[in-house]
Amino acid sequence: SPRGCCPHSKAPFLLIIAGLALLGAHTPLHSTASVEVPSGLDHKPWKQLLKTYVNDKGLVDYKRWKESSEDRKALKDYIDQFASEPELAAKGKEKLAALINAYNAFTVEWVLEHYPIASIREIKGTWSGRHWDIGGNLVSLDDIEHKYLRPIMGWKVHGVLVCAARSCPPLQQFAYTDEKLDSQVSEAFQAWLARPDLNTFDPNIKLAEVSKIFKWYREEFNEYPGGVKAVIAHFAPEKYRSFLASAEYTLTFKNYNWGLNDQSDLGKNYKLSPLKLLFSMFKE
Repeated sequence: SPRGCCPHSKAPFLLIIAGLALLGAHTPLHSTASVEVPSGLDHKPWKQLLKTYVNDKGLVDYKRWKESSEDRKALKDYIDQFASEPELAAKGKEKLAALINAYNAFTVEWVLEHYPIASIREIKGTWSGRHWDIGGNLVSLDDIEHKYLRPIMGWKVHGVLVCAARSCPPLQQFAYTDEKLDSQVSEAFQAWLARPDLNTFDPNIKLAEVSKIFKWYREEFNEYPGGVKAVIAHFAPEKYRSFLASAEYTLTFKNYNWGLNDQSDLGKNYKLSPLKLLFSMFKE
């Protein structure tokens, strides 16, 4: 899974392993074999849960959420909506918004089921396991991302799917909707690029150090006119946009922290050891 791309390591054998793992990020898109999502889903409960348990940095209070039987049930009830065989299937932006919400809600539920855990990478079958029911069909997180969203949304999908890692784009405090999808995608990218721990811009030394997601999915970002640098310039904080628009700077990529996106320090200093890195490749 590209969500399972590996952190950089200087050890030669780890570079080989990391290279193999990174192949997933550049694999041609799967066919657009579809899944039917029920139309008219109520995303308000998901929005309310996000407002309750996600802070302005996009970090989640998993401990408090797990301790609330009422809100655990609210999340499961929300997720159960997706399982209904649809009398009317969602189309267009309604379907895309629903699938983004599904991916993020399924991921949060998956973490809550296994919490406390330092990293989602420690859980077997996170991305490849078909644990989730959409329209009467079991799907995996990989299915949602690669079969149903990437072929349609392209580079935009990488700013809205949250894989529960500290280096992921921050989880937003809203549910995606068909009416607001375009503006919400922009808002998510702006929030992501405004996080100085995730993306750093220094005009004084003409350097931009950004998320490794922009490297892993460079080919898709290059579909945007001007490529990666143009995407960054468009969504970065206003004070950096003229500097970034010049494209006269060095672009580097931050190490990826797979520690859990928890509001506590759990996972903050998570390191994927060589053995865990090798093991995690085969667990998926």
